[in-house]
Amino acid sequence: MKLYFSKGACSFAPHVILRELGIDFELITVDTPTQKYGLKASGEFQKVNPGGKIPALVLDNGEVLTECSTILVYLADLKPELNLFPRPNSFERFRGLEWLNHIATEWHKQFVFLFWPTISEQMQLRLLDTAKEKLEKLNHQMLGKDFVFGDKFSIIDAYMYVALGWLDYVDPNDKLKVANYPELKRYIENLSKRTSFLDALKYEENQFD
Repeated sequence: MKLYFSKGACSFAPHVILRELGIDFELITVDTPTQKYGLKASGEFQKVNPGGKIPALVLDNGEVLTECSTILVYLADLKPELNLFPRPNSFERFRGLEWLNHIATEWHKQFVFLFWPTISEQMQLRLLDTAKEKLEKLNHQMLGKDFVFGDKFSIIDAYMYVALGWLDYVDPNDKLKVANYPELKRYIENLSKRTSFLDALKYEENQFD
């Protein structure tokens, strides 16, 4: 199994889950415009994912999965005994899918535009205001909770970790720093202590030295 990833991208979530599973896998770095090394997104990687975006997961049988949420659910189902996502045919699974869809559309897809150098000032301010509202709501939802969904770590936490991490880098006034939200600060700090996160962070930090 091979995971094509880029440092700091949403591919960090399936990277973490692969480590949670404790299975054999290979990591292949793909360039983004601000990175100097790795496999160019416009070359060989296009043969893996014609869409040219990461993450992409190549299975042992040659099948390729794309889209972060899809990959996360597939990985969780490889070892259902770990309870990384509700089992098929359970109503809780649909609740979990609600969360994944929420992160993908309301966090990931919206706030990734804040990294675009051509974004207008008006759009940037609008997205920053929206992000602040979402952070305040999530901070309230996390009151007394260790994980976003249920009482156990899941693939949803790996994805949310990425989305929250991005907001630390896009606000010029630092109003969106997770450290400003006590429940989210506690949540991120706890996730950061998990071995899977520590190992994934260490691996990705060393990719472009």
